[in-house]
Amino acid sequence: MLGRVSSLISLPRAVLPPVSLAVMGALAAAGARLPFCLASGLMLLTGVVLASNPAARKLSIHGEPDTSTGRSQWPS
Repeated sequence: MLGRVSSLISLPRAVLPPVSLAVMGALAAAGARLPFCLASGLMLLTGVVLASNPAARKLSIHGEPDTSTGRSQWPS
């Protein structure tokens, strides 16, 4: 079972980079700005989705002081 899961996880790692390179290459052939516009749009969309996701907000680092010791839990 673990082997099947591992192969399913590694499949996108093997398939997506060449596809991504081909798409970005095609966009670059059409115009130098297109790949950058597409990449920036995808990053902006990812940021908006993560900013609006409550589960992702719990992962943010606030550096709030530890109440038991009075020190910050993150090194400065």
